[in-house]
Amino acid sequence: MQKKKILITGTSSGLGKFLNKEINSVKFNRKKNLSQYKKNSWDCIIHCGAYTGNSVDEIYESIYTTYKISKLKSKKFIFISSMITEEQNTSLYKISKLIGENIFKKKDHLLVLKLGSTIGKYMRQNTIFKIIKNGNVKIGLSKKSLFSFVSFSEISNFIKICIKKDYVGSYNFLREDFITLDKISKKLNKKIKFGNYVFKGVSGSNKKLNKIFNLEKRSSMDIIYEETNRF
Repeated sequence: MQKKKILITGTSSGLGKFLNKEINSVKFNRKKNLSQYKKNSWDCIIHCGAYTGNSVDEIYESIYTTYKISKLKSKKFIFISSMITEEQNTSLYKISKLIGENIFKKKDHLLVLKLGSTIGKYMRQNTIFKIIKNGNVKIGLSKKSLFSFVSFSEISNFIKICIKKDYVGSYNFLREDFITLDKISKKLNKKIKFGNYVFKGVSGSNKKLNKIFNLEKRSSMDIIYEETNRF
């Protein structure tokens, strides 16, 4: 692994930052001239960078960056997508991920990971982070909202296996044991003032993934307990 030339995008926070710490790699800086990255023939490019907001200009910039990344030379591409692409509702983030998958689809050695809800060191300070880290908070989501979780560590370990053995294709990287925010808050002994919006996590089969990497040997709650100690 250490001898491979690996480029990772989206390393300022979240999964990209975690992977950069775990895997000997080069950080992609979208502000730099692309020619600096074209000088190398990469062994693997892991594209984590994404924009999750509602700015059309920012989404356009994110998609254009994805296009530029696809033009670099690499023996393998790993595109970090999302289970949100399986939702019926449309959002700018969903559109950007679908376009990203389409941009990379003609690559010979392509791995697409459709992630469910993730948790780990360097994660965004979203609702889940606030519940786990702080507690005693007011949130907009209903206590009936459903989530399942995978950790950054699990994603990193799977990626290492896929690079080593050259696995390709598209995988739903999620657990199927959805639990309510109410149950999570009670298990963690947190006092949460819930809102009214019910979020139902996007479900999907992970049977293909589990032939290589068995997520179901641990539960979403196990992952929450483990990651809470790492924040």
